[in-house]
Amino acid sequence: MNGPARTESDRLRTVRHIYSRRQEATEATGRWFLLYVIALLLGIYVVPTAYLIGTSLDAATATALTGDGALMVINAVLCLLSALGFLLGTGQGPAYLTPFLAHTLLSGDFERRRVLLRPTLGMMTSVAAAVVGATAIAGFSVLQTGVWGPGHFWLLLSGSLFTGFHCGLFWFLGQRWAAAPRRTVAALLVFLMLTICAAAPLAVPTAIWFSPGGWFALLWTEQALGAALAVSGAVAVVGVALMMLIPSALGGMPARTLIAQSRRTAHARLYSSTGSFDDAAELFRDRPRHRGHALMRWAVRGPATGLRGAFSGFVADLAAATRTPRRLVLGFSSMVLGVLLVSLCLGAAGPGSAQEEDLLLILVPATLLGTALLHLGSGAVADGWRSLKDEFDAAPLFGWAARQATLRRLAWPCAAGLVAVGLGHLAAQTASWWFGKHSGTTIGWSAVLAGIVLSARFMQTMRDRQMPLDSLVPIPTPFGDLSGLKVLFWVAEGLVVSLTAALGMLLLPWAWWALLLTSAACLAVAVATGWSRTGQAWSTGAPRSRFMEHEDSR
Repeated sequence: MNGPARTESDRLRTVRHIYSRRQEATEATGRWFLLYVIALLLGIYVVPTAYLIGTSLDAATATALTGDGALMVINAVLCLLSALGFLLGTGQGPAYLTPFLAHTLLSGDFERRRVLLRPTLGMMTSVAAAVVGATAIAGFSVLQTGVWGPGHFWLLLSGSLFTGFHCGLFWFLGQRWAAAPRRTVAALLVFLMLTICAAAPLAVPTAIWFSPGGWFALLWTEQALGAALAVSGAVAVVGVALMMLIPSALGGMPARTLIAQSRRTAHARLYSSTGSFDDAAELFRDRPRHRGHALMRWAVRGPATGLRGAFSGFVADLAAATRTPRRLVLGFSSMVLGVLLVSLCLGAAGPGSAQEEDLLLILVPATLLGTALLHLGSGAVADGWRSLKDEFDAAPLFGWAARQATLRRLAWPCAAGLVAVGLGHLAAQTASWWFGKHSGTTIGWSAVLAGIVLSARFMQTMRDRQMPLDSLVPIPTPFGDLSGLKVLFWVAEGLVVSLTAALGMLLLPWAWWALLLTSAACLAVAVATGWSRTGQAWSTGAPRSRFMEHEDSR
């Protein structure tokens, strides 16, 4: 019985050995170089930064960061990240093989669980390592203040390891769930359950004991530490039991799905290597799975001008967004989570006021993370802008001008942004009661930042799909070649504008009216830049209308 298993293992090892010895193989050298870069970054940047943050924090701030308020926020963030990972796994999960190995091993007589187990566990270990690294940085900073002891720090690291594997497990479950029937409804139900686990402890504190991220949040604080240890042990046992079920779950993975995901990732890498980042991102966007319904037909046949014309654009974008429910939920949830982090930071800091250095060391990374989530999530509600350039050519067929076509595409992103701001601010209000801080003007600043993010998204969407060739021209300086900065700004110019605006709100010690005017100017410049890239004139009317007027005059 062991003979065939050893024979299959030998065959599998032979295939992998032949693949690793191919002429263009770079996996081994690339892996060692990646470890070298990680070690270099840890020694030069990460550890000194964590030590600087720890020495700059005072005991009062560290105690607030490890109190009941942090308990609820950490649980909410972990549950929401697990939910986002689950939805992300429905599109691309940790079970991944290169195209050659996918076609060779999955199309043969190899046992599927034996083929997929090692790469799957490797990706899940990477997620766990990232969670442990983030916990080590935050825990080491708090450890320098004397609030914790070394024993608590090492206990927290061991708990973060299980937490990372749990996040990776939700990621894998999303990929496995994608092969099940009625996968869209089931995935949304699991996402809803995790979202309820994130929000329930804010209203009922005892619900944190039943939340997937609650036991790690209890380890973060010293309250109920003994009970938290018991819950951690039980959850660890459950997590190990679920990990033992991964091999059998891998046996039911469909080969067609894995090969398609492998081919898509390989194509995305090829596009990225040539600078076609928009084409690479297009590969990972969901394809519509539902037919057009009455709302879409009404929007297409609706009037071209007037209030109903604008409303027909809103209905069309809404109907198009609901045809890809996974992407819509993933993007909208990212926006709400981003607004939650930004609202907490702006509420604790107060825009325009001078802040203490130790507080900024915590607020600046959280604000940048929240703004990045807000910007990335806005892509799911701004799909109408991606097709706006093509609509400019077809606009005369529907009887509207370029400005009317643009205004029709503004209603849905703005409405979705306002709803995300409202939900995120409501969650921040609930969390601020635990911290003892609340600001009624935070929702206004969050709405202003959301407007800037949407305008930056519009500016980035209206650019050319291909990278300009002058961006690749070397820029020799005493500090090295800076052409990479031009490429980075071209790829993420909208994100750069959004992060700059968020940092300005947080750091600039200006009056509220000066910050508001600066934010309005930033929004106007982003919109004007995006409109100039369309090549359309705002005052130009619809060509069809001019043609009809000419016919009437004859």
